[in-house]
Amino acid sequence: MKKHNKVILLVFLFAFLGLFATINQKTETSSVTFKINNFGSAVSGSFSKFNITVDYNKNSPLKSVFNGEIFVSSINTGIGMRDKHLKEEDYFDEKKYPKISFKSLSIISKNDSLMIVNGNLTIKNVTKKISLNVNIKEVLNKTIFTTSIKINRRDYNVGGNSFTLSDDLTAFIKFVK
Repeated sequence: MKKHNKVILLVFLFAFLGLFATINQKTETSSVTFKINNFGSAVSGSFSKFNITVDYNKNSPLKSVFNGEIFVSSINTGIGMRDKHLKEEDYFDEKKYPKISFKSLSIISKNDSLMIVNGNLTIKNVTKKISLNVNIKEVLNKTIFTTSIKINRRDYNVGGNSFTLSDDLTAFIKFVK
């Protein structure tokens, strides 16, 4: 292959990779997912319907507000029968408690890319104070907020005693603004 053709090929390759990276960055979307162990295996799931409100003030982060609602009806673990069971009374009781909610109470700014958001998490009419380490990243004129938290499902009366289902689950939240 001639040197000239190799240069053209390299330029094309770098242009393609740059376009691919840009497309991936532009497709950043908000999500609410979780993982829990059942029978010793990790079960992943998500909620497809949620409202997250972030009033983020970069110049005065302590004035920021983070609130959210997750609609139990939108739970998806990839197995319809399990999703239906999770919506029933012994788990989330969707008919009586259709939403999981979070309301921020205070913010502690650690640095430009990390805040601690203290607030109330309510599941099945049980409210507990929690702290979220919220990571902040700027990408292509968008701000991406990510956090994860370990929750004991039994603290919120979700599911009963189970020798197969872990008490703890980890929730992952990503909000793109």
